[in-house]
Amino acid sequence: MKMIEPYLNLIKKIQRFSFFLPALITIYLWAKGKNEFLIGFPAPCPFKSIIGIPGPTCFLTRATSAALQLQLIDSINLHLFGPLVAIGLMVWSVIAIKDKNIFPFEISLKFTAFTTTILLAYWFFRITMTYAFNFNMFQESLMS
Repeated sequence: MKMIEPYLNLIKKIQRFSFFLPALITIYLWAKGKNEFLIGFPAPCPFKSIIGIPGPTCFLTRATSAALQLQLIDSINLHLFGPLVAIGLMVWSVIAIKDKNIFPFEISLKFTAFTTTILLAYWFFRITMTYAFNFNMFQESLMS
């Protein structure tokens, strides 16, 4: 037990500052828009690798990053939810820091179900447009 004690103390110290995590995520995503070397993920999308088609959140990280850069048209072209996620992250960051609590509000099951349903409907629309009508909805940007 004595060997574990220093690690437990470290975890307790880190937990005291966990309310900064949403702000750090937001800053990182903003920085990804400024620095191309941060954009890539070292492994391909696991959903696309396993299933063979883009997943519901394909391009959402890039869309959120573009929205944080105020490139709203590019963000919406990448993923419709990009600006919404960016706004959500900013609101979460401010409230978490103000309240000094990483989870300053409770997310209801109804909200989660509604958001998931809308995300899946949007994904189904993108898949249908891409594979049934040959209109690629998963381009880097439709404006480019």
